[in-house]
Order: sequence, then structure tokens, then C-alpha cells
Amino acid sequence: MLDGEIVVPGKNGVPDALPLRSAMSRGQDRLLYYAFDLLHLDGYELRAPLADRRGVLAQLLIGSPGRRILMSETINFGEPPARLFQHACDLGMEGLVAKRVDAPYRSGRVQSWIKVKCIRRLALPIIGFVPQKGNSIAAIRLGRHDGRELF
Repeated sequence: MLDGEIVVPGKNGVPDALPLRSAMSRGQDRLLYYAFDLLHLDGYELRAPLADRRGVLAQLLIGSPGRRILMSETINFGEPPARLFQHACDLGMEGLVAKRVDAPYRSGRVQSWIKVKCIRRLALPIIGFVPQKGNSIAAIRLGRHDGRELF
């Protein structure tokens, strides 16, 4: 049993969430599976440290058919974590998952791993709206600041 994620690679190879839904129903040749972890093998739950589990996973994926199942990349912190995280966000990635390599697998949320998402926010002024019955709004029109200009 693998822990991973189905993705559609976008430009520059970074997973793109927008075409994923359509690729699931049609265009499945674009789908890739990135395996993060190996949880069970031959009926046995693996409680070994992550480094060992990933070593076994790498062996299992050697020569996977059509290279549709790939192993996620491991990055050792040679640079400050904040810099690595910023680089991932700049590439347009969803975020990073950091796991302790010496930690055994435990299901659920545990302190041996964290997921940090890239959150992109943009302050957009409301420049108009269409009212709807019942004191609600049918549509809004947003503007965007570019320096001192409002578009």
C-alpha cells in the first residue's frame, strides 16, 4: 500500500490541479502517481523508519511500467527551510511535506511530519455588485491595484 498523489504535470513539470478533474475522466494518459511512502508490503504493516521504507519503495519502483508511478523527491535541508519553502512556492507548487527520516510510520496526524501549504493571497477591492432578492448578491466585480492604478 502506497501513500501518494495523482497529478497532472503542468508547464515546467510542476503538478497542475486545474486539469486534474478532466484528466481523470478523459485523457488519463496525462496522469502520474507520485509515491511518498510505503505503508504495507505483502500483508505486513511497515513500522520501520521513513528512510528504510523509502529505500524499499525505491526498489519496488525500479522499472515501473511506462514510468506512470514515480517516487517523490527527497530533499535534505542543506539550505534554510524557509528558503526551500519559498522556492517551492515560487515554482507554483502546493507546498511541502517535511517528515523525520528516523520516524516510524504512524497513521493520522503525528508530530513526526508537517505539511506546509503555499497560500497565495491577493487583496482585491470590490468596485461593483449586482444585488439579488433576499438581501444577497448575485455577482461582484473586482478591481486590481497595479501601483497607483486601479484596473
